[in-house]
Amino acid sequence: MTRIGIVGLDTSHGEAFAEVLEGFQTATSQAPGPDDVEPSITAVWDSGTIRTDEYIEDFCTDVGAERFDDPGAMVDAVDAAFILAVDWNRHLELARPFLEAGLPTLIDKPIAGSLADVQRLKTVAATTPLFGGSAVPYHPEFLALPDTAERRSLTVAGYNDFFYYRSHTVDTAHRIVGAAWRRVTPRYDTEATIVDVGFEDGTAVTLRFDGTPDPGRFAALDVADQTRTVQVDAGEATHRQMYEQFLAHFFAVYTGSVQVPTEAVLDSASLLLGVEAALAERQTVTPESPILAEVERPSAEFVAEYEPYY
Repeated sequence: MTRIGIVGLDTSHGEAFAEVLEGFQTATSQAPGPDDVEPSITAVWDSGTIRTDEYIEDFCTDVGAERFDDPGAMVDAVDAAFILAVDWNRHLELARPFLEAGLPTLIDKPIAGSLADVQRLKTVAATTPLFGGSAVPYHPEFLALPDTAERRSLTVAGYNDFFYYRSHTVDTAHRIVGAAWRRVTPRYDTEATIVDVGFEDGTAVTLRFDGTPDPGRFAALDVADQTRTVQVDAGEATHRQMYEQFLAHFFAVYTGSVQVPTEAVLDSASLLLGVEAALAERQTVTPESPILAEVERPSAEFVAEYEPYY
């Protein structure tokens, strides 16, 4: 059995991931699920900021987990950790004990609210596998797009135009391209929230963030050797498909059957901050730009108003 510790039940992901893990435990060889892993949630910590004490206790009872008063105390009780707290400015603090102990760790979106935290995560993780960000890139239709392509151009559109939700669109584009970003340029000639991103492999990407939330939809236009389109509507069935593949990829990292993705995860996190800097300052931003090092996205106001889907 692989013992999983959940840090933060703020979002709906705690319940959703628990259901997916239960499916992994009972999956047939034809069903989605990690090889040679029997994941079980055995430890839980929550700040109580979003959820009531009753909710936390009921969750622990439902999944058969022990509730901890201190996330650091969970280290010896788990084999891997999910950092699911909605407060992205606490992700470094919450992930640190597990990463320093060498436990593979998944951090939910957005990874961090400042470049300093991204860089500290890189240092803390060292050789420990770090995975995470948005689950949207792991929808089967996005995964079906080619990993590499010559003379590629890509457009990805999302909805809910705010830092927390922009991570869906940024992470989707970054995973599809599979290369490091080199520049972000905001569009000046439109009222829409659009940026152009150049990647190390020469891929040209356009990101639009302000699609309508009703219906919530993510879409991609991928042009290379062929023209391919993907459209994914938000909904329970769609979320389940994303989460199954998202967690299956994490356990592939856990078992060592795929390359450790830490560098790519943190590069996408820095791209999200590059987008924020470019939009705020209305200028092109590169990984070396001083304004990238200065941009910070506070989480307090968002956390105070946050309400989970369920």
